Amino acid sequence: MLDLLQALEQVHAGQTANGSGDAWPQLDRPALVAALGSMVVLLQADDMEAMNAMAELQQQFGEALGDELSTLEAAMSEMAFDQALPPCTALFEKYSGYAQ
Repeated sequence: MLDLLQALEQVHAGQTANGSGDAWPQLDRPALVAALGSMVVLLQADDMEAMNAMAELQQQFGEALGDELSTLEAAMSEMAFDQALPPCTALFEKYSGYAQ
């Protein structure tokens, strides 16, 4: 338990030294919404470019979103675009503030 506390203190100290007081990565919400919107279109079209879009989404936002991408990642790993569309749409709606 003490090791965990020390590790967390080191992470916090490193982030404070970097000028960031936040413990979690910053999320560029407009860029995320644009990426998710593009991915929704690709998934609806069954376009294989969705695989590249997913890789970019993971690279740019994976750390900030964490487990929120897990359902989408699982569907994309199977190239099940029809199964990937609902979680992608849900994330788009969540972060764009748009809810149907």
